[in-house]
Amino acid sequence: HAWRAAGYAPEEHWRRWVKPLDGHEK
Repeated sequence: HAWRAAGYAPEEHWRRWVKPLDGHEK
């Protein structure tokens, strides 16, 4: 999993997504 390699949890993964996308669905 990419988020594993990046060093953050899956919850952080979607957080990183929903932050910039804001009005978009991940």
